[in-house]
Amino acid sequence: MVGQGGSFILIPLMTSFVQIPTRIAIGSNLAIVLLSSMAGFIGKATTGQITWLMTIPIALTVIPAARPGSHVSRKTPVYRLRQALAVLIAAAAIRIWVSVLLI
Repeated sequence: MVGQGGSFILIPLMTSFVQIPTRIAIGSNLAIVLLSSMAGFIGKATTGQITWLMTIPIALTVIPAARPGSHVSRKTPVYRLRQALAVLIAAAAIRIWVSVLLI
């Protein structure tokens, strides 16, 4: 239950039921996803399932964008963070339903 699917369950559970502040829930979820992603990365890398040339553009954009992203997150009001999370969850749900119904 980690990754994108787990995030859509974990963050609302942490904020609604456990009453963890939204910023802490988002940060905690990012740490959980980091650990699971590392395990997946190691597994994929050791079995040769990574196209290394295609990872370069991702790494060159994601790594430098992390710092400004954290700055924007600190400056953004909590209700806006919740709205953004709701929009992302809805968009992912719509995308999943579209892919299920069109197959």
